[in-house]
Amino acid sequence: MIVKVCGLRDPDNIRAVERLPVDLCGFIFYPRSPRCVPDDEFHAAAVRSCRRPAVGVFVDALPAEMLRTAERFGLDAEGAFQVVGGLAQEG
Repeated sequence: MIVKVCGLRDPDNIRAVERLPVDLCGFIFYPRSPRCVPDDEFHAAAVRSCRRPAVGVFVDALPAEMLRTAERFGLDAEGAFQVVGGLAQEG
């Protein structure tokens, strides 16, 4: 069984979850979600500091936007994307 805790955005919550027996930390990058990780350096640093593999959760996102977000927030090779609703099409 793989356990993912999703909706993290606060650095204190990230640290608390890391002390639990979880496998993955989920970060939501959907602007309409109240749990969306703000696109600022404070929150980007918090996500990058996570000591568990990170999963970026995207809804109807453009592939280019997903890749930009992955780079900014450090969703590295150990992390993953979770796509909800599908990939948006370029204009």
